[in-house]
Amino acid sequence: MEALKSELVNSDDPEVSLQLGDLNASIRFVESHWYDIRTILQKVGKQL
Repeated sequence: MEALKSELVNSDDPEVSLQLGDLNASIRFVESHWYDIRTILQKVGKQL
């Protein structure tokens, strides 16, 4: 989960890679949702 959060916050692309066990996959967000989730994760990270 931490790797996914880091990938989302640090990515310049709305598609992020992740590994689920032995399966390599990716999640692609529409730009508005990608900006929203990045903003939320950045603000939550600053509060911790």
